[in-house]
Amino acid sequence: ANGGDAIKADQLLKVLSGKLNLSYTGDGIQSEAELYVGEPGKAGPTITMTNGYEGLEGDKVYCYSGDITITVKKNTAEDSGGNCIQGKTYLQMVGGTYTLSTDDDAIKSDYDVYIGAPCSTEGPTINVLRSYEGIEGACIYIYGGNINVEASDDAMNAANSDLGSSQPPAPVGIRLPAKSAPMLTIGSPAAYEGTPDPVDTGVAIRLTR
Repeated sequence: ANGGDAIKADQLLKVLSGKLNLSYTGDGIQSEAELYVGEPGKAGPTITMTNGYEGLEGDKVYCYSGDITITVKKNTAEDSGGNCIQGKTYLQMVGGTYTLSTDDDAIKSDYDVYIGAPCSTEGPTINVLRSYEGIEGACIYIYGGNINVEASDDAMNAANSDLGSSQPPAPVGIRLPAKSAPMLTIGSPAAYEGTPDPVDTGVAIRLTR
């Protein structure tokens, strides 16, 4: 694909397999509703996305498998570019391999970000090579996976004072404090690094094994 938006849907969008090499100047793979990438237990798609303003985007985004490389570029000298993966109200990354580069946020939701799955130490491999903030959401839950983040500001930022959390039921192994937004919960070993602040959260950091 060249120019404009690469793939866009008003409703449900699923990218389950195959190989996509997308070069575009607008939005990448975008759904106004739900976006699914890969399937549980299957290899998933191989996607390379370059030159665009946004990468994967939907109201709710579910990433199960695949090998995904996203490089978001600035449109102008004043513009920081867009996000690599954004689920506006919900983002879940259960598996797959992701290589992400942007001058804005690599992984973002206005509400909740889930990485891995409850009662499992398995999860996605996430390599953020460049970002302003690596992972951002009102609440961030990390159950498993291998995560490496390079960020110019916060590697992980659990903060959205305008929206707060969608207040899901407490997942297995996670104890939510009474004041649950914003907070950062890490449920398994995760490597994170960034300058100046590796982790930024307004309420609490809880480490559970």
